[in-house]
Amino acid sequence: MIMTAMPRILALFAAAAIAVSAAPPVIAQDLIFRPEEPAPKPSTSQGSSNRSSSSSSSSQADSQPPVSALPSCVTASFTVADRAADGDLWDQPGRLPDPRITETTTGTTGKCNNSFTCSMQIRPTGQTLRFSIVDYDPLNADDPIGTGQCRIGSSCTFGQVSVRIDPC
Repeated sequence: MIMTAMPRILALFAAAAIAVSAAPPVIAQDLIFRPEEPAPKPSTSQGSSNRSSSSSSSSQADSQPPVSALPSCVTASFTVADRAADGDLWDQPGRLPDPRITETTTGTTGKCNNSFTCSMQIRPTGQTLRFSIVDYDPLNADDPIGTGQCRIGSSCTFGQVSVRIDPC
């Protein structure tokens, strides 16, 4: 009895093998890396309820615009106070400060000699720039002028310096 069932079992296996091999190849989608696409932000309407839904303007809720909206160049202008925080003159009597400026997010540096004003151009990486400013002193330790941050298009004061940042 086993001998008579064997040809039928072999025939079934053969038929199954032919059916599987006739199927077109399937590309394994899970083996291909596809980064997730960001989910679209839901639009929010502002103002009166009779505003049409076909309005093409959208609300910018982000605190910083996209990098593509950054100017490729900004000019940072600095005005140093006439005296240091302790009330002393910056350098010897009759001498003006020697500002040395570092924009810390880009590493851009600038310097001016014997001047209360100084400016430098920067290629920003974000809307907010961070500065460290000292009065260079070749004989003694540098005197701090100010450390702080300022947004493009703004004027700011920190320490003993006022800063204005505008697109080039």
